[in-house]
Amino acid sequence: MHHPAAAQMPTPEDGVSQPVPTAWRPILAAVVDRFAVGDFGLVQGVAGVVGVEPIPADLADDIRAIVALTGERLAPLPPEAWERASAEWYTDRWIVLVDLWTTSGPSDLVMAGPMDETADGLRFTVEIVHTP
Repeated sequence: MHHPAAAQMPTPEDGVSQPVPTAWRPILAAVVDRFAVGDFGLVQGVAGVVGVEPIPADLADDIRAIVALTGERLAPLPPEAWERASAEWYTDRWIVLVDLWTTSGPSDLVMAGPMDETADGLRFTVEIVHTP
């Protein structure tokens, strides 16, 4: 089954960093919106957005703890966040890296995880939030 989003997929080249496709950005922004209100497990789901895997409780706790270390709250992604975000092809899947922002500006934190194509469309899974 061909999904319309497939046309938005960048060309895979191992280890080559590319801009995050426009079609992926609403999914990623919606995840960060949930983080900004303290929903690190995405337990409330991501309203109006399909394609996001729930975050296991232990990982949600880790994300909450690392964000707390910044001493600030995360903020929704500003438009300039996409200038620094990237998608990289690793063997058989896309890994997306998005710099996170706090209410006072860019932070050192990065959200990373795979963006997969499925029969139902795109699926993003948060694998880690860390300081690289």
